[in-house]
Amino acid sequence: MIVDPKDVKKIVSLASAPPSLKRELHAEMSGMEAPRSLKHIHASEITKPNFCPRKYYLAWTNPMIQDPGSFLATASVHTYNMGNAVQDLVTKCWARRLSVGEWKCRACPHSYFGEHKTSCPACGRIGTLDYIETEVGNEDARIVGHVDLLVQLPGMELLTLVECKIIKSEEFIKLKMPYQEHRLRTLLYLRLAVEKGIKNIDPGRALILYVSRQHGTAAPEVKDYPFPDAHLSPFKEFWVSEDSDMITEELDTLIQLAKWPSACINLGLESIPPRICETPDDSTAKTCGACEVCFARND
Repeated sequence: MIVDPKDVKKIVSLASAPPSLKRELHAEMSGMEAPRSLKHIHASEITKPNFCPRKYYLAWTNPMIQDPGSFLATASVHTYNMGNAVQDLVTKCWARRLSVGEWKCRACPHSYFGEHKTSCPACGRIGTLDYIETEVGNEDARIVGHVDLLVQLPGMELLTLVECKIIKSEEFIKLKMPYQEHRLRTLLYLRLAVEKGIKNIDPGRALILYVSRQHGTAAPEVKDYPFPDAHLSPFKEFWVSEDSDMITEELDTLIQLAKWPSACINLGLESIPPRICETPDDSTAKTCGACEVCFARND
């Protein structure tokens, strides 16, 4: 095994310490996150308050600029992985009979787009099909994203785009409407999906599904469902649409910001995106791979 010199001290200390599974889990989980590629703008970045178009312009014109990665503590890895695991349960298990998208077999190279099947159409193996998130984006602007789920809800002719959000139980209890960032991000994905030409998708609205990390809250509407169940639910759903000029304008602004770096390159624009950081000591600048090049420029 090739050992990173930075890990030698940790390995030595572990070898001389009393046995502990907890310590071993921390040693396994904590560490540097793999650098994220800067070749594309991920759609989830665009709706964040610290989205920086300038970073991507500089990275696309200077191949030496790379994302440095960041340190992740065990608690952060736990939260992230648990959220992903619950989302996988939603997309690959709980909503499987409604899911429409690409399915890939783990037992053979076969994949197909459509509804879930019990067995692989190619090799016949049962239970080997995994749901693959549908990719959307804008090739010219180098924007890419992945839709959590497409579902065919009973009574609806068109497919519904769904974004899943796993949140703490305290947040879930208080939740009365979707968070604005989630609303904008979901509608951004919907625009990109429609632009890509995904067949039979509802272009007018999408669904945000919030899932509690615990058992959920009282849900009186469950008593009206045509099957027995406890009147509790770990789910809250919100339909979202571009139902106001303000939302449409905000989406238009975000998309124009995301297109700015590619426009500078493709059209030879002289005005490149401005800095979002005031100094190299800003928290965002300290973890940015383009920081040195950014502040060395006068524009």
